[in-house]
Amino acid sequence: EDGVHLEQSFGYLPLVWDLLLLASLAAAAAGTRLLSAAHDRMRASLEFARLVRLPGGGWPRVGDEDHGHVLYGGDTASRLDLVGNALAAHLGADALGAGADGLARLLCGAAREARQAADGARVFGGYTVWRARGLVVTFDHGPLGLAPLAAHGHADALAVTVHRGDDAIVTDPGTFAYHADRESRDRCRSTPAHATLSFGGRSQARMRGPFLWEGMPRVRAVGDGRVEGAWWECRWASGERHRRRVSVEAGAVTLEDRVMRGSNAALSFPLAPGAQVTLEGTRARVRIGGSVAVFESEGLEPWRVESAEVAPRYGVRVAAPRLAAALAGDTCRTIITIGATS
Repeated sequence: EDGVHLEQSFGYLPLVWDLLLLASLAAAAAGTRLLSAAHDRMRASLEFARLVRLPGGGWPRVGDEDHGHVLYGGDTASRLDLVGNALAAHLGADALGAGADGLARLLCGAAREARQAADGARVFGGYTVWRARGLVVTFDHGPLGLAPLAAHGHADALAVTVHRGDDAIVTDPGTFAYHADRESRDRCRSTPAHATLSFGGRSQARMRGPFLWEGMPRVRAVGDGRVEGAWWECRWASGERHRRRVSVEAGAVTLEDRVMRGSNAALSFPLAPGAQVTLEGTRARVRIGGSVAVFESEGLEPWRVESAEVAPRYGVRVAAPRLAAALAGDTCRTIITIGATS
């Protein structure tokens, strides 16, 4: 109801908009009024997209995406803006981004003015999103994909993404491809590949083929989940339990992790391709684009850099580093301080 894509995969939202927009336009041309609840749901999805939208029109990669589309496939503009602006024009809502008005003018005859999301935090049914002076942070506390099969979901409960502008400080590994390389497909959607806690290098659920899962983890709020900064718990089907709390201020992201049950716990932070990492025990300095981030942790063994991979587009796989460390006990605290390179 709050506009989040139920498959928990942000990249599929423009495709859903393609389908909804065509149906709504056809209904209007036929003189049929859709239920107001349908338009309310579309407007809510635009506001969710506005909050996670990055300055260049991209979005944090969460879950699967394959760049599927119905409309305007050859255009090079951000599909989030292109289709979102057309949907906004149809609904009389504010556009997402300036300059991507071709589809809106073609289908609706005019385009709307764009509006950026204001800074602040909002808790959705699956994510908390923060915007703070150029930072966009997402915290995943939703289910694994769309029940009951969790298709297109990744085993990334309690994972975060962190962007400063368009620079990915902490990213999601992406999709790669559904069938071309099964091993890479499985690595990209596994728990250790995401910015969360894993146990013994395993995933929170068991993979069944390239899309489906079984033995789903259960995620619940510890207390009132509608409150920013609440604790959330992920209970694995195999019995492990992990709690996390996230807070965001201008220039800093703080993560607190607790192992309630389980052994061989490790923390990971996937980084963008090209990230340069300098290690000093439990302190890591990361440079990417025009941004620098310092990771400082308590309760962890020294950081190490692992060779990993990120899929910036469907069918494309690029080598990328990943920060990883074992927990020294049952709790750890990580502060990520972010700023511009000097």
